Order: sequence, then C-alpha cells, then structure tokens
Amino acid sequence: GWGANGVAPGTLGGYEWRVYFLRNTGAKDGFSFPPGSGNIDPLTITYVAGVSLFGSDVRAQSIKYVDGSTPIDGSFTLELNGAKTDFIQYDQQPLATKYLLESLPTIGEVSTASEYRLMEKIEGVTVSVSRDSGVLSVHYDTTDAVNPPDITQMLAAGDLIRIGGTDASGVNSQTAIDGAEFYSTLEVVSQSPIVTSLDANAAMLLPGEMLRLGADNYAVVKTGAEVQVISVECASTNSSCGGFHLTFTHNQITDVPSLCINRDEGEMMTSAAELSESLNGLANIGDNNVLVTRASNSDNTSYVFSVYFVGENVLGDNNELKVVDGCVASVPVVGSVTTLSSGSSVSVFTAVQGGYTEQQTIRVNVDDGYISGGLFKLQAQSYYSMVANTTDNCIDFGAEPSVVAAELNAIESLSQQPLPFQIRATSLSGSEYRLNTTSSAFGIIEVGSVLSVPHDRTGRLTVTSILSPTSFTAASDSVTLQLDTSYDVRLVISNAVQVARYGTGNSTSTVLRIVQTADEYVYPGAAGGYFRLRMIMNGVEKKTATCLPYHSTAEEVQAAINSLQFDFNGDTTYTSSDDDHAEVTRSGDGSSTSGFGYSYYLRFAGPTLEYGRSEVLGKSVPFVEVIGEGEFGGCNDLEGATTDAIYINYKLSNSSTTWFTANINGVQQSTLSYLQAGDRIRLPGSAAPSKTFTVLS
Repeated sequence: GWGANGVAPGTLGGYEWRVYFLRNTGAKDGFSFPPGSGNIDPLTITYVAGVSLFGSDVRAQSIKYVDGSTPIDGSFTLELNGAKTDFIQYDQQPLATKYLLESLPTIGEVSTASEYRLMEKIEGVTVSVSRDSGVLSVHYDTTDAVNPPDITQMLAAGDLIRIGGTDASGVNSQTAIDGAEFYSTLEVVSQSPIVTSLDANAAMLLPGEMLRLGADNYAVVKTGAEVQVISVECASTNSSCGGFHLTFTHNQITDVPSLCINRDEGEMMTSAAELSESLNGLANIGDNNVLVTRASNSDNTSYVFSVYFVGENVLGDNNELKVVDGCVASVPVVGSVTTLSSGSSVSVFTAVQGGYTEQQTIRVNVDDGYISGGLFKLQAQSYYSMVANTTDNCIDFGAEPSVVAAELNAIESLSQQPLPFQIRATSLSGSEYRLNTTSSAFGIIEVGSVLSVPHDRTGRLTVTSILSPTSFTAASDSVTLQLDTSYDVRLVISNAVQVARYGTGNSTSTVLRIVQTADEYVYPGAAGGYFRLRMIMNGVEKKTATCLPYHSTAEEVQAAINSLQFDFNGDTTYTSSDDDHAEVTRSGDGSSTSGFGYSYYLRFAGPTLEYGRSEVLGKSVPFVEVIGEGEFGGCNDLEGATTDAIYINYKLSNSSTTWFTANINGVQQSTLSYLQAGDRIRLPGSAAPSKTFTVLS
C-alpha cells in the first residue's frame, strides 16, 4: 500500500512525500505574491535501480498534483474625464499613487492609502479563538483520507490571514472591498475622532476593533468602557502560580473581594469564565457588567486577564482593582493559600481609561487684522498626579492643528501613563538595554511599546523583544540608564491628543441680515408690535418676550437681542457685560425705494472697545429668525390704507369661518364689487379691531 492506505495485491505500493511550496521566489521582495503562488519546476529525482534504490520494479518519480496559481504582477491605469495616469504598479506605494493621480489636469488634491485584500477562503478549515488570545484552534470539516487538509501545508510563518467577515458575494455594497460586515450608520463631525452610532441596537464595540468609515479604516481606541489588565508571572510551566485575590471599590462599597486566582502545581490556572463569574457576583458590580478574557504565553509561565467594564453599573471611569496576597480573605476562602506562590508576581494596569472622551475648546480671536509670532502656551495637569506641564514652545495665532497636537502630545502629563512596576538595566549592547521589571509586564508592554523615564523628558526607549514576563530589551534613542539602578517608567501613548481647527483665521465676524418688505406703505400708528425674534446660540434657543414694531430702529432690535439674556461672555451667568455683543445697523427708510421696509444687519463681533471673552466670536454660528408675525403670531397686524366695504351679521358669523352679510332694510348685502378671494379685512367695531382676516372664497 501507500503508507497506511492498502492497495490490491500485485499493484504498485510504496511511500509518498508531499511537498507544499508555501513561499516561492518571485518579484515582490524576492517572493511571489500572493504567498504560495507561482509554478515550480518539478523536483529532479536521481537514483539507480538496484544500486541506490532497491525493490521489485523499483522506481521513484515526481508527480505534480496541483499547479500553483499565477502570481499577481503588472500594472494598470486610471482615467477621469479623458485624462489618464501613467502605469500604476499593482503594489504601488500610496504616496507614488497620489502623485500620479494629482498629475492629471482633471484631479485636484487627493489622499491615498493601501492595504492587503484577503478574500481567498481556505476551504475545509475553520478556527476558533478567545478574545485577546494569540492562539488559534484549527478545525477541519472533511475526512478525506487521501489528501486531508493540514494548515501547516497552507500557511507559512509571516503570512497574513483574516478571520471572520464575509466573502465578496455579500449584499452590502462595500463587502467586496475586504469582507467587512456592515455595522451601523454613524454620526460624525469633521476632524473629530468621536463617532456616534444612530442604531441603538448596534453590537457592542470594544477597543482594538476596526471600523471603516467611507474609504478609510479607523481603530477603536475607547468606547467609554474601561479595560484593566491583571498580569501574572509564574516561576515555571508546571509550578504553583498566583495565590492572590482582587478587591474592588465602587458605588461607595469598598474592597469587595473576588475569588482566589491560583494555579496549584501541575494544575490549571483560574479561567476567564471563573473570574468573570466572581466579579459579576460582587455586590458593587452585579450580573452581566464585566467581561473577562485570559491569554497566556506558549509555555504557560505568564498569564494576563483583561477585565472589560461594559455594563451600565460600571460603564465609565472606575477605581483600579487591587491585588491582595493570599486567599484567606477571598470568596470563597482558600485557607491553604496564604501568600503569593514562590516566583510569582502580579501587576494591575488600566489599559483603556473609561468614561467620556474629554473635549476642550481653545478660542483665539482678534477684532481686526492678525497676530504674528508665538501667541500662547498651554498647560495641562496629569490625570495620575498633581504635576502640571507646559508646552515647550509658544503657539502661533494661526497654528495648524497638527502643530498644536504635537505640542500637546509632547507634554508628559497628557501622553505618558505610569506603569505599575520599575525597571532596572542589567546590560547594555550598543544602544540596546536589557531591562528587568519589578513585577510582571506580560500583556502590559509588547514589542514596539515606547517607554520613558522621568529624568529624561525627551528620550525614549522602544521595546525590541520580550524575554520573559519580567525581562525585555529596549533600544534607546538618547536615554542613558545607570546599570543596576531602579527607575520609574511610563508608557508613551501615541496621538493621546487630537486637535481640530475651525475658522478661517480672518478677522471676520458672523453677519446676519433680516429683510422686511411690504406691498404698500405701512403706517406707523399700529398699537403694539408686529413681529418677534427667535435666536439659537450654541444649542440654546430663546425668543423675545415682546413684539417689535414694523418700523423698529436698529437700537430697538439690538435691545431685543440683549433682552434674550444670552451668556455671551461665557461666565455661566447673565449680567450687563453680556449686552451688545451683537451690533445692529439698519438701512432703508420704509418707502417704496426700499420696498416699503428695512434691512437689519446683525454683526456678531463682541462689544466695541471692550476687552474680554465673547462667545459670538469663532465657531459660534448664531441663528436668528423672525417669528410670530401679526395677530396670528401673537402680535398685531399692520396698519394700511382701508376702505369701507360691507356690513356683516356679527351674531351669525362670530366663532365661524363662514361669515354672513347683514340684512339692511330688508335688503341682503352683496359682496359683489366689494370683496374677492385674497382680500384682507378688519372689523372696526369688534373686540379686536386691528385683527386682520383673509377672504378665502
């Protein structure tokens, strides 16, 4: 037979070696693309029957089972409105593609990005994985005995794979791009990193997941849910490990204990499900409020538990979990575990701070002209201490948002988070230090993490390898560490602060125009006013309490705006200093040359010749409109030229939309030649002599 597969007597049998070419020579960085593509010449077999290879009718031959797919290669062009680019390579760098597109006369400025498209499904293979774990469990859905699937015959180290999602046949229009699944419709604001789902039933997102908005991919940094990690070091693979419990203070209930987190010698470590059940059972947390995952390294000498505070009771900023050595006070009590296992260490670290994303606004305004050179510095206090740091450089009046962001991200109090251990350098090779930590760092730092030490504000240490739960190497750009000296250490957060800038930089103010016209001259003698104003400012809406006359002066309109009592100077209360932040001027004289009306110009520029803050400057976008015109709007109708028409029967017509003419001396009054549809009429002898009615038919 062939290996374990039997054959009929008298037929060929022997051994078969199957060779899978997973990474072949080619044109992309020395290999074919995608990995494994490309045909390989048959292997040459050299032997001499009876000399080097023995057996009846012995022979060795090379058989090609499956041809490799054709590698991707070549180029393409793009065309828009008759203009065509030069050839673009299939793997062209985004920046080069940008320049090729912008060279066309029909295209302006563009941005470009590229990513791998992983759409070829590996048939017969599925995987399962626990969140936060780097280990996949492989499953096969075939029992083919001749050529069963084997993941090691399909993938090589370094290959990129996608797990989950859909294939190109998905119903959503963007599924074919990369297999992403539709999530939700989101509300976004230009240049803001904060997005809001408009679907209350959308699935819960967790930090680290990816969203595509438009054509760009974004990493979810935080969702309001806090994430804390508990890192545990073990002495060896099978040794006892852990031997501690956690306490949590929340909702004024302090130090509520968890179960014992422990691994007896040769046994299993406490599972994520067990810790999750324990934490959700705490009196100050409650059911379904936290999720817990657990990951470990390949030899089980270190573990990391990730606790996601996602429920309503714990959503937001939380106190950090505390580690208590031993389990004599855990729930349930494990009296035999009185202290940490020998060789174990534990660290607790808040990986994602819970709560709302802080938003602060800096407004820089001038009444006229501009300011050149550095104008101001910014200071921020650390979330973790009372230390405050100031930007190194003065920031210009019209600084780009990237410049302001760079200055803020250089402030330690905003971009550096203290780690729960100290480091000690044990050796130095070139610019690379070997460092030990005082407690477990597994799951807290990783290759690529950037660290800083307090005595060097600008120097950085970049982690290059993880040697053990308490040992790693890091390359220094300029940091000098003394060997065998302990240092506090901080994790440097990239892009901790993002900045958006609004406004043109020109010293222009918002100017609104109100135009009123009439089809004939409006007599100024009407009692009371004709209209009111409604204004919206920074989401606050107010209406004038009294009506303004049709012939209002600029001063009267300005006084009406003052009467709304907006907090224009931003001190949270209304005083006289909030008046006159909007200046009103009027043009027109109410005659036919100005449409029997006026134009009012509302210029929101702050009070003239006064110093201080004004909310109307910058990105305020005030909104003003005319409401409540005439009697039907709660004001008074206009005075105009009137002509006596006819009498009506007031008793029959009152409280009705159908009116009846009066009968005078036995003659019923006729509307003929007096009234027609569209005429406006008044009843001088009624209780509301200035109220105007419109004839409909």
